[in-house]
Amino acid sequence: LNAGSSDTLVGSWGIAGAKAAANTGIAVAFGVFCSMAISLKQNNWKYINIFDAVIGSMGAVVAITSGCAYVHPWHAAVIGGLSSFVSRYTVHFLSWLQIDD
Repeated sequence: LNAGSSDTLVGSWGIAGAKAAANTGIAVAFGVFCSMAISLKQNNWKYINIFDAVIGSMGAVVAITSGCAYVHPWHAAVIGGLSSFVSRYTVHFLSWLQIDD
């Protein structure tokens, strides 16, 4: 998604493409992990709602896209975790308000 055609890029652009791919993967992994942890805690440690994991992954992808080639990997982890929290609660808040697309 964010790396583009990094296999055809040469020089420093190839490094940027590889960094974009790595940071995107890190952000999505932390986004899914944080969403699943929140879901597990809110469901009394009994089950994980897979819908929440999907929301967290999509929120993380959207949040990391603009700066994926320019941030450090630990920044990508923080961005993924925070964005999953924000996106998860935004979707549930809009559902509570009965606003749908």
